[in-house]
Parts: sequence; structure tokens; C-alpha cells
Amino acid sequence: MNLSDYEQRQVAEIAGWKALRPSLLEASLGRLAASVYDRVGKLVPHSHVGPTLLKAFELAERIDTTGDIASMAGVTAIDDLKSWDLQQCDALVERIALKEERLGMTEAAFSEVGGLATEIMNMPIQAREVIVLLKRVGHCYGYRIDEDQADAYLKTLIILGHETEVARRLELLDRLRRLENGPLSESKIAAENEEIENEIGAGFIEGTVMEFVPYLGILVSVYKDFEYFHHLIITARRVFQERHLRDLGKLDDIRPALQAKRESTAMNMLGFARELVYTGSYGVGYGAGFVGFGLLRLLKEYVPPVGRGIGEGTANAAGDARQAADNLNDSLKGALGIGIE
Repeated sequence: MNLSDYEQRQVAEIAGWKALRPSLLEASLGRLAASVYDRVGKLVPHSHVGPTLLKAFELAERIDTTGDIASMAGVTAIDDLKSWDLQQCDALVERIALKEERLGMTEAAFSEVGGLATEIMNMPIQAREVIVLLKRVGHCYGYRIDEDQADAYLKTLIILGHETEVARRLELLDRLRRLENGPLSESKIAAENEEIENEIGAGFIEGTVMEFVPYLGILVSVYKDFEYFHHLIITARRVFQERHLRDLGKLDDIRPALQAKRESTAMNMLGFARELVYTGSYGVGYGAGFVGFGLLRLLKEYVPPVGRGIGEGTANAAGDARQAADNLNDSLKGALGIGIE
């Protein structure tokens, strides 16, 4: 079956991703985090983290995340998406990817405020977000991910999401393919899962130990959280894109690109800066809104004339501001061919 122009471009991108080397910044931060982990990692309660993460994974895997994707796509069940072409499925991912990435980064960033204690407390929440994110991306291509070996499949995807060695990446992709093609023996899954679960636990802990580095540590931790969710989305998308094309009978396998390229540090920093501005603005907006609406509620309760006046004045100001912005936007589009989007 012939590939469309769009599908050919995606196949080329998947091949490039399979051979992709980490950016110089990512490689340097990885070495720094590993060095800090070797020195202070023992201060983090490993015995608590491991079981807590596994329990969070187990609970997240039970959550039915198919309904919202099916509703977004306008289909009765996500199984219908298996017959969609790749471009349609990718468009669904685009609708959820940035929101999920921002949610993960925002929650992770706010957990940094309380230091190591809140970082550890936030681990189960982050673990849940990771599982739900991977399932939702898979749903966009028609996959329920509720089969018997979903646990092994999702955990393999997590490790794959932040794997920087090409050879190891290909090993993990091979494991996913074997899980897709048929059930593996329980003993084999258990042995492989133990190794992968240890890697996941170490990865989560390694992300927290940067708290021990004064000043720079928090910024590095926030950047690594951004990088973590960003890479997870890309990884899930590439894996399910290839699986979708295989199931449509359009190809058998996508080989890694012969010429390995390094991920762009500049593009990563640009994306991080954009999301950092968003997260900071979100914090300001949330704080101002929480205090403002809380105060307004109290005024309406105890000083009704003042509360009603402020509430109605705010609502009218918001409506007038929207109208003024729309008028300005129309004028700019007409005069200069630009507008506020």
C-alpha cells in the first residue's frame, strides 16, 4: 500500500528519532544529575519511592481514559480510529499534547517550591500523569492499551521516553513489538519488568536530587521536568505512529536513519523558555484569581453592595475589554494584514 506524502515525511521523522542522539545540554545535565545522585541519592527514601510509584502506576492503568478521546474525535469508540489515516490521528494528538505537557510541567514546577519533601510527595501524582498521558496518546491512534500486558507496555514506554543511547532505544522498541505481537511468558515479563521498574524508580529519584544543588538545582530540575514530558509525548507519538501504519498494512518496519543527528539544544531551550513564561504567568494568574475571587465571595456574603458592585463591574470590564480587543484585531487585520491570535 502506497504512503501519502504526509506519511512519508512522518516515516522519515520516525527513522531520525530512532537514531537521535541527545542534545549537548541534555547530555551535560544528565551527567550532572547522575553525579549528584551518586553522592546524595542515598538520602532519598528508596524503600518508600519504589512501592509508591508502582501503586500509582497500577491505579492509573485502571482509569478509563477512552471516553474523552472518542468524544473529541466524534466517534462512538476509539476502536474506530484504527481506520483513520495517520494525519487525522496526529491532529488529535496535537490537540492534547501541549496541554498535557504544560500540565505536567506546571505541577512539577510548583512541587519544587517545598523542596525535596514536596518533590517526593508529588511523585505518585507525576506517575499518574505519565501513565494517563501515554494512554491518551495511544487512544488517538485507536489503541485501548488495556490488554493483559498493558503494564509491561506502558513501563517500557516510560523508559524509552528518556533513553539517550540508540542501542538501548532499539532494544526497548523490540520489546514493545514483541508485546504487541503476542503474549510473552509470565516469567520473562517478570524478569524484564523488575529491571525496568528499577530504572523507572532511579529515574524519578534522580530528578529530585538536584534539589541538593544550591540555586541552580531548582532551575535544572524544572528544565528536566519539561524535557521529561516533552520527550514522553514525542516517544509515544512515534511508537504509535509506526504501529498504526503497520496495522494499516502500509509498512512492516521502519529502520533507524543511517546518519544519526543530535537533538537541537537551541530548540529545546526555546521550548523551555516558552513554557517557563507560561508556567510563571499561570502562577500569577492563578494566585491573583484565587485571592480575588475568594475575597469577592466574602464581600458578597458579608458586604453585599460592595461585593455585587465589584462583581458586576469586573464582568462588564471583561466584556468591554474583549470587544475592544476584537475591534483592534479587525482594524489591524484590515490595515496591516496582521492580528492578535
